[in-house]
Amino acid sequence: MLGEHLCVVAERGVCETWKRSRASHRSAEPLSSVKGARPVALSEDEQRILSEIEANLYETDPELAEEVRSTTVFRHGFRNLRRSVLGFIAGIVFMIFTLSTSFWLSFVGFLIMLASAMFFERNA
Repeated sequence: MLGEHLCVVAERGVCETWKRSRASHRSAEPLSSVKGARPVALSEDEQRILSEIEANLYETDPELAEEVRSTTVFRHGFRNLRRSVLGFIAGIVFMIFTLSTSFWLSFVGFLIMLASAMFFERNA
């Protein structure tokens, strides 16, 4: 658990820690876009405590530790955007194939497209 820990404090007063090491290329750069964010170095005592917590997590629940390590902040948002794009495409296909059958069925396809576009806009 060697490395430099940084604590980034934003306007809301939340401290987000990042471990910087040779193996991990994470840095505080993504959080620098947060208004008022500034890196604050942790003291040696705080670094030791954080390292103990990390080691304890890896010992007690390695699956959770791996999931937390591999999950990014953007994963949930990208999943929602992907679903909305697929819904939009499904609405277009449904609308085109049902247009020759019934106007009302094709209108349902349009509503699916509209709902998908609104969902995309909310998550973008």
